[in-house]
Amino acid sequence: MKIKTLLNRLLKYNSFLISTHVNPDPDALCSELAIADFLRGQGKLVTIVNELSVPYRFDFLPGSRRIKSVSQKFRNNHPAWIVLDCGDINRIGRVLDFKKEDQALFNIDHHVTNTGFGEFNFVDVKASSTCEIIYELLQIGGFKLNRNTATNLYIGIMTDTGSFRYANTSARTHEIIADLMQYRLPIAQIYSDIYESLPLKDMMNVMKVFKKLRFVCQNRIISILLSKKTIKAFSEDFDLRDFIFKFVRSIKDVEGVVIFTEVERNVTRINFRSKGKLNVAKIAHQFDGGGHKNASGGVVRASMKKAQEKVLRVVSQYL
Repeated sequence: MKIKTLLNRLLKYNSFLISTHVNPDPDALCSELAIADFLRGQGKLVTIVNELSVPYRFDFLPGSRRIKSVSQKFRNNHPAWIVLDCGDINRIGRVLDFKKEDQALFNIDHHVTNTGFGEFNFVDVKASSTCEIIYELLQIGGFKLNRNTATNLYIGIMTDTGSFRYANTSARTHEIIADLMQYRLPIAQIYSDIYESLPLKDMMNVMKVFKKLRFVCQNRIISILLSKKTIKAFSEDFDLRDFIFKFVRSIKDVEGVVIFTEVERNVTRINFRSKGKLNVAKIAHQFDGGGHKNASGGVVRASMKKAQEKVLRVVSQYL
C-alpha cells in the first residue's frame, strides 16, 4: 500500500480509536499523539487508549494527558481503529478486548517482523521509526505542523534512532529533522527530560544490577537475569532494560545483549539488542517474538536460568 492510499482510506472515516503496544516507548506514544493531531485537524473524532496510562517519565510529551488507559471510562463507538508501532496485534494487551468485529483496522508500523494483522497495512521497514512514517503522512495530507506536533515527531524519531546513531538513521531522517527544527523545538530540555531525569534511588539500584552482568560467548555477548524482586526495587515506570541496553552498547567488542526478565513462574521475557551484523530478530523469531535486526524480544516458557541456557545456545550459533 502506498502512503497516499493509506491517507485516502483513513479520511473515509470520521471517528478513530488509536492504540499502541504495551510498555510503550516514545516512538509509540509520539506517533499516537501526532496522528491524533492530524486527524483532529481534519475534523475527525479521536480517542487514544493504551493498556496503561502514560509512564511518568514521558508525561512531559505535549498532549500526553489525552491518552487514556483501559481502566478509564471510554466509548469504543469508533468505526476505525489505528494500531501504531506494533508488530503483532496481541502486543496491545487488554485493549484488544474492546475490539469490535466491524471495526476497520489500520496497522501502521516499521518493524520487519510485523505480521500484517490489519485490514489496511502500511509497514515501511526502511523508515527509522513510526514517527517518520507519520511525518510523511502529515506532509501528504497537507497538515500544517505546529510546535507540539513537531516536538512529538522529533522525540519519536530521536529515541528510535538512538539520537541518530543507529543504522536505521537515513539521509531522509535528517531531512525530516531539519524541517522539524524550524519550529523552535526545546532541544536541550527534550534531551534532559529523556536522558537526564534518573531518580537517585534508581541509580543506586542500577549499580547493584550491573554487578550481575555476565559476559558469555567469548565476551561477545552480555547476559543478565532480572527477577521480579529486582524489578520491584525500581520506580514503577523506570525502564531498567532500556537503561542497561544503552549502557552496554558503549562497551567495545560486545556484539549483543540478552536480558531475561521473570514474568511469572516458568515464563521468561527475553529482550535482545545487538550491534553490527548480529540479527537478533531471527533469534527472537525462534522464541515467539520478533522486532528489528538489532532490537527484538520474545518469550520462553521456562525459568530464567533454563531460558538463559536455551537462548544463549541459539545465540552462539549466530556469532
